[in-house]
Amino acid sequence: ESLDVKLQWLDPIAIAGLGLCTVSWIMMLPIPGFPGDHLLHSILGPDNLLSDDKQTAIFASTLVIMVLIFAADPWFPWLVIATIAVWRRFSPTPILDPFVVDESSGLDDISRNQFVTVIAMVMILAFPGVNGSYSVTEWDEGIETSQWPSEVVYTVGEETIIPLAIAPEGVVPVSGWIQFRIEGPVSQLGLSSDCSDTEQACRVDGITQSENSMINLILTEENSLILDNMTASIRVFTEITGHYDEHVIALIPNHTRYQANYLWDFSGTLQDPQICTVVTVGDDSTGNVSVANPRWSIINGTTLSKGNNYICLEGVNGASISGPIDYLGRHLGPLLQITWDDGNSSSWQTPIVNSSPVINSKDGIISIPREFSGSTIGYVESTSPFCPSQSDFPVVDSDTSWNRTLGDYSFIQIPGTYSGNGSLLLKEDGWLVTCEDYTLTSSFKISNGPQIWVSPGALYNGVKYTTTSVIEITNFQNEAELITISISAPPGETWSIDSPESIMSNSSANVTLNLPESGYEAVVWVIPDDSGTTLFTDIREVWK
Repeated sequence: ESLDVKLQWLDPIAIAGLGLCTVSWIMMLPIPGFPGDHLLHSILGPDNLLSDDKQTAIFASTLVIMVLIFAADPWFPWLVIATIAVWRRFSPTPILDPFVVDESSGLDDISRNQFVTVIAMVMILAFPGVNGSYSVTEWDEGIETSQWPSEVVYTVGEETIIPLAIAPEGVVPVSGWIQFRIEGPVSQLGLSSDCSDTEQACRVDGITQSENSMINLILTEENSLILDNMTASIRVFTEITGHYDEHVIALIPNHTRYQANYLWDFSGTLQDPQICTVVTVGDDSTGNVSVANPRWSIINGTTLSKGNNYICLEGVNGASISGPIDYLGRHLGPLLQITWDDGNSSSWQTPIVNSSPVINSKDGIISIPREFSGSTIGYVESTSPFCPSQSDFPVVDSDTSWNRTLGDYSFIQIPGTYSGNGSLLLKEDGWLVTCEDYTLTSSFKISNGPQIWVSPGALYNGVKYTTTSVIEITNFQNEAELITISISAPPGETWSIDSPESIMSNSSANVTLNLPESGYEAVVWVIPDDSGTTLFTDIREVWK
C-alpha cells in the first residue's frame, strides 16, 4: 500500500510521537536557553565558546541562516525559531551562561570531533524537513482527473476503449455520478461504457485511495463510422457532492486527412460573420474544397495540400445563426465538402462556436419567461452546460411572485402552471440550462443587457421561417421598449413585417412576418441594447 495513504490515517499516538520528535529536534538547536546551547557549552567549553573569534563566527552564521530562512519563506515555525535565535543570541538583556560542573575537565580534540560528528549526523538525519508539518488542503476534492487522457486516437471501423481510473483527489471517500457525452458531430452519439448499458452516466460509491475503480468508455464501431475521420471531443462531468468538475478528451482520427477542429471559429458580427476551421493533410494528397450553401462563400482559396490548411468562409447577414442546431443549441456551419485527388471525398458539418441562444440579466436578475413552465432549470458557471443525475429539486410556488438565488450547479423545478411571475438572482456569467431527468434539453448563455425575451428563439439566435409567422417579444422592464426593424431582402413587395413601434413595460407584443406562400425563407433574430430592441431579418429565395 502507498506510504502517503498510511501517513494520512496515522494513529493519534503516532501523530503525537512525530510531533514530539520535531519538538525534540528544535530543542537541540544551539539557541541560548535551549538544551542544544547547553550541549554546545559542554563540548567547546565556556571560555572557548565565549572567545571573540567564536562569537564572531556564531554571529555571522546566525545572521546568514536567518536571512536564508526569511528569503525562502518556508514552514512558519522556522521563521519564529530564526527570530528567537537572533533575539536570544544578541539580546541586550544578559542571559545566564549554562553552568558547567567541571570546566577543567575538557575533551581532547579527537573526542570533541567525534561528538560533533555524531551530533551533526543525528541532527541531519532527524531533520523534520523544510515543511515540518502540513495539512492536506485538498482533503475533500472529488475525483482525481489529472491522470485521465486529454487526447485519444480512434480508427474508423474499429472500437476504441478509453480507460478512466476513478480515485479520490483528497483523502475522504467519494460517491456520486460520472456523466459523459460526445461533442462535435451533427447528431448526438451514444457513448457506451462498461458500467451502464443505456444511460451515459455511471454511479460510483465508496471510492477511496486504497480502493480505486475503473470505468471504460467505449466508442463503438458504428459511432466511429458516423464520425468518419472528424475530430470530436468527449466531455466527462464528475458529480461528487459539493464538487463538480469537467474533463475534456479530444478524439483524433487515425488518418492522414481530417478536420482538426470540431467547432468552427467565429469572428466578425452576426451581420458580417466569418468562420474558420483547419483541415490537416498528413500525406502528399491534394484536394478541392466546396461549400454547398448560398449563405457562405470561401475567402482564402479552395485547394488543400500537405500540412494544416486554414479554411475561412464569409457569410451573409445572419448566416452564422441560420443553420440547424445541434443538441446543445449551437448552430451548425455549412456542409464542407472535399474532393481528393485519389477520387475519394470527405464531408463534414460541425457547430459554430458561441452560436448558442442568449438570455439577458440586469444587475444579476433574470426574469423567467413562461416558456420555462414545467421544466427543471439551473445555473451552471464552472463548466459547460450539463444537467445533474439527480432529479429531486425544490419546486417554486406558481401562485405567487417569487425570486430565487441560484449558485453554481443550483437547480429548481418550475410547475406546469407557471405564468411568468418569477425571477432568478445569479452571476452575470455562465449558463441557464433546462433539463428533463438528467438530459440537457436547452442551454442559454447569460449576458448582461435589457431584459427582453423572444419566442421562439431567445436572443441572438436565428430562427428560420418559410411561411407567415408570429414572433412574440416580451418586455420585462419597468419602461417601454422601442422596436426597430432591420431587413435585408430582395426587392419587391411580396413580403412585409408588421410590428408595433414599442412594447409597453411588463408586457408582450407580436411581430408578424408575412412571406409569400412558397419560394422564400427568412432568418429572424433579435438583439436588444440600451437604445432599444432591433429585429433583424434576412429574406432570400429558398436554395435548391
